[in-house]
Amino acid sequence: MCSSDLQVALGGSAADNGQTLVRLADGALYGWGDDEYSQLGDERTGVRTTPEQIFTPQGLTFTTLASGGATSYGVTPSGDVYAWGYNTQGEVGDKSRKTAVFPVLVDSGASVISSTAGNVTVAGASAG
Repeated sequence: MCSSDLQVALGGSAADNGQTLVRLADGALYGWGDDEYSQLGDERTGVRTTPEQIFTPQGLTFTTLASGGATSYGVTPSGDVYAWGYNTQGEVGDKSRKTAVFPVLVDSGASVISSTAGNVTVAGASAG
């Protein structure tokens, strides 16, 4: 397995809002930790103490993950950027302030994504 086959994204900026997302070599996603704002992307909420598989909408796969605060992000093989979770300050990037319980398409053309606390940077994307 090469390093691009597996990815781990750690999120959270406080003791009570950390989540972990993992993409396995076969593309399967797993998540655990705090999910108060649906930041695990499965429409549920609550703390997950063990890894649980996360099922994205049909046909949606991610090659890159980022996680920060209580919001999570994924980039598809074609460079589409999706976000989900906490959104009261516009963290999701969909021009709303409503929590996104499933991944929402917010940009395209991305080659790199990074997130810490409530901030996210997308390189190579259009101004979405």
